[in-house]
Amino acid sequence: MPTYTLITGASSGIGEAYARLAASQGENLILVARREEKLAALKEELEDKYPSIKVDYLVQDLSQIDELETFYQKTKAYHIKCWINNAGFSNSKDFLSLTSEEVLELMKVDMLAPTLLSQYYLRDYQANEGACLVNVSSVAGHELMESSPFYSPMKFYISAFSENIGRYLHNQEAAVQVKILAPAAVNTAFINVASQDESLTADDVWKRYNEADEIAAFLDQLIKSDKVLAKVNLDSREFELLDPQLPNRWAKD
Repeated sequence: MPTYTLITGASSGIGEAYARLAASQGENLILVARREEKLAALKEELEDKYPSIKVDYLVQDLSQIDELETFYQKTKAYHIKCWINNAGFSNSKDFLSLTSEEVLELMKVDMLAPTLLSQYYLRDYQANEGACLVNVSSVAGHELMESSPFYSPMKFYISAFSENIGRYLHNQEAAVQVKILAPAAVNTAFINVASQDESLTADDVWKRYNEADEIAAFLDQLIKSDKVLAKVNLDSREFELLDPQLPNRWAKD
């Protein structure tokens, strides 16, 4: 049975960049995002360029939490070697001015969806040698950011959840690997969504940043390594492959 890599948030940014890289290495893909036209175009492009691979897509809005189990059931038609929870967004409005609906939307996409999808995938693939779950966090999930008093804690949750579930599965002698990608500023449409300003560029916001292709390459290194975390070094802008970073007072080994 052929194996696949599934990528959420695959229609742009890091997800799209990694899809291109994985396709170039002969990986079959399942692309997940809300915008069908973008997914269909990417599927056609990648299959034309790499005729030996198969690219499928599933249209899903991950904020629709009550649909996620049904969505996951569709993926059971495939053998998914690597599941990448990459979808996420931010809102650059001051936290105190966010509406309840905006807060809940952020929590659904950035926290609840990756948690549930991780649980579904790990239930099915915990015993599969070579299986891999990657949750995309951020350097903001390892260092407090006063400018992002809500986004940063959400990413702290993703980092802590991923390290903790990885340790739990390790102690259960599970075969599946749980990994975390923690980029910093990246030149993608993320800033346009957060600011709701289509004219904004990375140069308008940051002095230093990485390109999506660079992050895709770092993600590839992480998946192929025996390390748990790939985190950008804010001084050098290089990625470091690391062991778990959070304190573990109750470690069994």
